[in-house]
Amino acid sequence: MTRRLLGILVLAISAVGAAQAAVPTRQIPLAAPPARSVAIEAVRLDGVYSSATLGLSNATAPRATALVARRANTIFAIIVNRAGGRASIQLGSVPASTAITVKSLPDIAAASPRARSAFPRSIARFLGWSPLTSPNTLAAPGVTVRVYDVQHPEGRPVESGLAVQAVQDAGQLLQALTASVRDDLYEQIDETSGCILGRVRCGKYVFSFTGLQETIVRSDDPSFKLTTHYTGTTCGRTMLGQPWKITTRSGSDPPVKHTVDLRRRNDVFTTVAKVEGVGSGTAIHKLGPQPGAFPAMQALVDSTGVWSSDAGGQTVPVSVTRLPAGKSC
Repeated sequence: MTRRLLGILVLAISAVGAAQAAVPTRQIPLAAPPARSVAIEAVRLDGVYSSATLGLSNATAPRATALVARRANTIFAIIVNRAGGRASIQLGSVPASTAITVKSLPDIAAASPRARSAFPRSIARFLGWSPLTSPNTLAAPGVTVRVYDVQHPEGRPVESGLAVQAVQDAGQLLQALTASVRDDLYEQIDETSGCILGRVRCGKYVFSFTGLQETIVRSDDPSFKLTTHYTGTTCGRTMLGQPWKITTRSGSDPPVKHTVDLRRRNDVFTTVAKVEGVGSGTAIHKLGPQPGAFPAMQALVDSTGVWSSDAGGQTVPVSVTRLPAGKSC
């Protein structure tokens, strides 16, 4: 082959590549719900469409995760968002000539009961099939199911049983917004939730809370008020798999450190009063752990005699952070 002919061939190949790269495309949108909520979306693609593998082309909601079921030119997705505001996710792209039609509940918590109730039937009419009304169709031939997040932009495979459970949870949420069902749905889809709730065995996490407080008063002295502030941290695979390191600060007293195994007991310390002519009493200061996809900690006080408290209502979130590689608890 002459050098001139080789040059012409290289130019021809480059021209073909440039022409292919210049083919206009459009992206498939998915809606990420607000933090701790759920979005459900159905997408229909009409026109010339390539069966290329779907993938997240951008991740404006880094804590969002989408369970995506695809059947021919239709897509069904459940999206959860561990933290951050509502955002848009792009799930791959198709030729610009492809018509993209979307039907969604972008925030299931904000939807009216009527809209939630009608949604499964509308999805069935829109797609020609609906996992919400027939969850087992996710295991049918011709249906592929993958989970997409910022760590897995090309998606990761998911067991059909887990996918079916997630869709069943979504169906229950459409009937009633129950926190326990929401948490179970997150456990099936969201990696962090699956880890800290024990569905899968993962690395260790740091759990911590701040800003928790309660105040006790004495019936014999209306001017007496003692406010206790709590902070705490623990490190392990789950929230209650190991003792917590709790620091309390009551009034102007210096901070006091406690080690509390909340699996076995939840009392942190006790305040005692003996008042001549009035009686005595105790205030047992406790913590009420609330495990879940979004764990929390509550301040509690068991009071007797002259003591009473405003505790029993204040709850603060427990932050969850994966322990960096190479670090130990």
